[in-house]
Amino acid sequence: MSSGVYIILNILDGRYYVGSSKNIQTRWGDHRRDLNNGVHHNPRLQNTWSKYGKEIFEFHIIISMEGREKLLRYEQILLDIGFSNDALYNIALCAASSMQGRSNPHTPEWNQKISDSNKGKQHTQETKQILRMRALEWYKTHEGPFKGKKHTEETCYLLSLKRGEDHHCWGVPKTEEQNQKNSKAKLKYYEENEFPEYVKQKISIANSKPHPPFYNIITEEYIPVGINVSKLSRDTGINFSYIKSLAGKVTRLGWKVVIDS
Repeated sequence: MSSGVYIILNILDGRYYVGSSKNIQTRWGDHRRDLNNGVHHNPRLQNTWSKYGKEIFEFHIIISMEGREKLLRYEQILLDIGFSNDALYNIALCAASSMQGRSNPHTPEWNQKISDSNKGKQHTQETKQILRMRALEWYKTHEGPFKGKKHTEETCYLLSLKRGEDHHCWGVPKTEEQNQKNSKAKLKYYEENEFPEYVKQKISIANSKPHPPFYNIITEEYIPVGINVSKLSRDTGINFSYIKSLAGKVTRLGWKVVIDS
């Protein structure tokens, strides 16, 4: 692994792209991958690569050194020299800010190219598990960005419209086959994963809370007062986090809290 400042040189006309990295070999691999896929962040370099091919480019390390400040300082020197001679592929004027100097950093066409290149790609199960555990560890010591906040009445109304009758699940109760499939999936997850203690406590508290009576305006089904919020959530599809806030409102599946008159 080498750290330093590098250039990607066009051997035909002498123009070059300058950059710096703590791991130059890995960074060069990223450049080659994006250029070969036609999604490199630098359209000038990408256009030349696509037109003439990789054969006219050479990758060179200009200076090897450690430390972010030193890297940026020497990269800036090369940028200043290149801009004065009109010999650069780089668009940004500042080594410390890759977006500085760009009049239109992300055009819709460029965003579409990046989107198309990422379609069909999926994380492996191992990567998903790593991301899941990182998130769980983060929430042990941090509060979620929405904790303690509430949607405004206007936002609630807009969300209700978005999730309302146009939703593909509106008014469609779950079939017995779907319930069994969901139940098997949950059991499999419980067998393969160990929940953190604080999650178990939340589930235990939810199971011990009483819930109000519910009435379904679509199926005319009635559920009396009960003490198992988790079971109510499974049977009706209502997220138990919102049960106490549903008074006078109708869920997307037609369930409504019965209010004593």
